[in-house]
Amino acid sequence: MTATIQDLRNVYRSLDPAGQEKARSLGDWFNRKGFWTEAQQRLVSSLVTRTRLPTAQLDLTGLNALFDIASRNLQRPFIVAQVDNQMVKISRASATSRNPGAVYVKAKGGDYLGKIAADGRWMPVAEAAAFPNLAKLLADLADDPAGVARAQGQAFGHCCFCAKMLTDARSVKMGYGPVCADNFGLPWGEK
Repeated sequence: MTATIQDLRNVYRSLDPAGQEKARSLGDWFNRKGFWTEAQQRLVSSLVTRTRLPTAQLDLTGLNALFDIASRNLQRPFIVAQVDNQMVKISRASATSRNPGAVYVKAKGGDYLGKIAADGRWMPVAEAAAFPNLAKLLADLADDPAGVARAQGQAFGHCCFCAKMLTDARSVKMGYGPVCADNFGLPWGEK
């Protein structure tokens, strides 16, 4: 997609503050020079595409709450899951990052797909469009983390909270082990 200066103006108000700052800078450059470099054009396209991805209906505060619990028990909690035949890693931003309290979503290999803001808003980037079921996975994790972890663990044979292979019969049945259950505040085993 080749985005224009008008496309950038059209989406400006729907961008987050960091996106608006980038848009202002890109707009100033374009107004001075009359063009964007190839890298700037990619950034403009990313900003424009980001606002077109469906995000408004998602409430991912449950996922933030899950990471709040895990952060009390682990220094760097994460979740790995498979979606659209690819692995994604979901992890909390550090307290010293540009987005403290946010949860980052990255593809295997480290490609950034977006973030879940501290208020639970999903803010994907253009690359997230390659994962059509990612928003559903995130919503399911927010609503039923134990259910998603069970399904992922049973389907792929590893715990989505520590990425270790599941070998104990009870852990295979649950999809995650007792240590991860404690760390993430989830039920484990049968009562």
